[in-house]
Amino acid sequence: MVGVGEVEVMVTIESTEEIVVQENRKDVEQVTNEKDHQGSTRHITEINKSGEVVIYEVSGGKQPLITKTIKPKVRGVLVIAKGAENLTVKKMISEAVERGLEVPPHRISILPRKS
Repeated sequence: MVGVGEVEVMVTIESTEEIVVQENRKDVEQVTNEKDHQGSTRHITEINKSGEVVIYEVSGGKQPLITKTIKPKVRGVLVIAKGAENLTVKKMISEAVERGLEVPPHRISILPRKS
């Protein structure tokens, strides 16, 4: 980028990457309504959930079937750069970080680097 020298960047994230795997799930719900001779009623709901991860073979080994990978959310970005004392350069750095990492401007800090 024009006007930018040495740069150091620190990115903080909310969590690590999350992997969602395919599961064969079975959910059973049983509802029982009872009434005794004295007019009292009792309502019982029983829920049973079970499942297992879908596994497939690949290259002689077994792996879970991944349905989705959720990338971590960026909490904030700190950029220390030569040339950041220039407001135009600082704005260009901020726009690059905003678009490249999908981070709102209030979560970006840009500081000039000593020569």
